[in-house]
Amino acid sequence: MENPSNLPYWTQDVMGLDLDYTSEEWKALGEMGINDAGDFMAMVSQELENLSL
Repeated sequence: MENPSNLPYWTQDVMGLDLDYTSEEWKALGEMGINDAGDFMAMVSQELENLSL
């Protein structure tokens, strides 16, 4: 991430792009507690590796 401090705002922007989200999804995003871009991206990478496409 170019600027890790922007990660929480970036996730909100991405989620809001299609304007098709529920209040529960928005609340869950806020509760994720994304504070460290490195940790978050490692978690995303692991999730992607676990997907069976």
